[in-house]
Amino acid sequence: MPVYQIVEGLAIQEVADEVFVLNRSAAVVHTFNGTGRFCWTLVREGLTAKEIVNRLTETYDISTEQAELDCKEFLAELESSGLIACRSPKIKSDG
Repeated sequence: MPVYQIVEGLAIQEVADEVFVLNRSAAVVHTFNGTGRFCWTLVREGLTAKEIVNRLTETYDISTEQAELDCKEFLAELESSGLIACRSPKIKSDG
């Protein structure tokens, strides 16, 4: 599963139940609350898309299919906004 990381150079501020993210290069502020804030935090923790989906279904009363759709759309929006970048997960060796 893809792993996403927060790009460098963002200004991130948490205020109450919201997260404000300033993309300095685009001069745009993004605000996340509720589920968006939850997913943003999981991306920052380095979880894979699948792990985020699992956490969504454990935390909220939604189906796996709905969680996959919502997660895919949210991650695509973050990526197109220049807030995250997809990176390959490290492959564990048995040696």
